[in-house]
Amino acid sequence: MARWNPMHWIRRRTRDANTNAAPRAAADYLAAEAAAERAEQALLVHDHAEARSAIRQGHHLAPQHPRLRELSARLAMADGHPELAVRLLDADPKPNAKRRLLLALAQCQAGRRLQAELQLRKWNRDPQCPSEGRALLAWLELEKENAAAARRVLTPNLRHGPDALTCQMLLMMDIAEQLPRATRKAVAYLSHAFCHDPHIARWLDSFHIAPKIDHLEAPLELIERLAEQLLERPHMIRSLIVAQQHRPSLGRIDLLRRALVRIVDRLAEPVIAVESLARLAHIAGDIDEARRWTRHGLKLEPYSASLALLLDQLADADQADDVSPRPLQVLRRAVAAKPQYSDLRRALILRYQKAGLSAQASRNAQRWIKQQPDNALAMRTYTEIVAPNLEQAA
Repeated sequence: MARWNPMHWIRRRTRDANTNAAPRAAADYLAAEAAAERAEQALLVHDHAEARSAIRQGHHLAPQHPRLRELSARLAMADGHPELAVRLLDADPKPNAKRRLLLALAQCQAGRRLQAELQLRKWNRDPQCPSEGRALLAWLELEKENAAAARRVLTPNLRHGPDALTCQMLLMMDIAEQLPRATRKAVAYLSHAFCHDPHIARWLDSFHIAPKIDHLEAPLELIERLAEQLLERPHMIRSLIVAQQHRPSLGRIDLLRRALVRIVDRLAEPVIAVESLARLAHIAGDIDEARRWTRHGLKLEPYSASLALLLDQLADADQADDVSPRPLQVLRRAVAAKPQYSDLRRALILRYQKAGLSAQASRNAQRWIKQQPDNALAMRTYTEIVAPNLEQAA
């Protein structure tokens, strides 16, 4: 019988404990991350009690979790204790950009503006300094009534298209210094680049310049930036056009048109941009330009249902083109290729009627209702076109 060895038992228990420690630590970290997420959401709705509870729970699971330190500092600042926030953030050995910026804000709130300014100046020399860091340094310069220095600090933010905060600061400086041309450019950039942000929209409304914004021409650099973005992500084009069809903005339409013109010949499938340019021109009331782009699109894709329907709509928008055979020919060709498209068949029948070809309109409507007796659109078209003629004959 083997002798019992106490050292073997101790080593085995230690090995088992170490084996189980890693999964347990990983589970605790994930649970702490979930607690941090709850605290983040609570801070967004100003529920400080819930945020405090979630942070406490997270600290119990993973005391060194960096996100919890940041959330604790934010809570301390919200509670009016910026000194506590400074102490928490100063203890971070490897702060990221977000926590460095938060530390500078906490220092400003705690009355340590000189310390914050020195750190921001050092950070500003780093090419990786975020735009928010430069904006905070510019704000400190403005506090000292040094607008020229503030503009110099913000200059790097303008190289690749400024962020909203930079535009807002420049706009306020332009207004204060009565620089109408610069103000116009800042407003144009804000209204075109950040028009979907409700906070920016409300902020601009506070200046009572809303009626003028929609007619401002987009800055050239913004047009070029949007063009490159659409070239890289052409799937975005259709959704942007749909947005303008539902809530048109003359300024935004002009921006999209000018950006699309720059890339239409560089796209692998240019018909998407061509049709979009036609639709934007139609929304803007530029019927001749809309017709030109539509016909160009039909050369690229002769059987396009959407372009055939658009050409038909454009004929209705311009009485001079109402009797042109072109929309009728295009619709007939599209229906022959895609007879299953109900909106195409109805458009063709109505176009026959508008062209004074009532007999062809009636024949097509009767043929359609025989082929698809349960089609609601076919029945509606038959009722509009054929039924009145039958009543007159009776």
